[in-house]
Amino acid sequence: MRTEIGAKVRLIRMEDPYPVPTGSIGTVTGIDCNGDLEIAWACGSSLKLIPDVDEWEVLPPAEEWRETHEEGHAVSTIPDSDNRPSRGI
Repeated sequence: MRTEIGAKVRLIRMEDPYPVPTGSIGTVTGIDCNGDLEIAWACGSSLKLIPDVDEWEVLPPAEEWRETHEEGHAVSTIPDSDNRPSRGI
């Protein structure tokens, strides 16, 4: 799974004794020499995602997400610029 720096991700599962909560949103800030993803989580954590161990989904860009969720039927958990979740209209 290729994930680019700057991408927004949502955690599905993390193998860690003190994981980030499932469903947390984060931004990929870097990729280390092992291929692990450095993440700035909206909850304040900086735990990395480890390919082939952890599971996550890459979220579409905010503009694309809003276009596919018209009429306010969905709730967005993509953080606004101040890292608070925004609600669908």
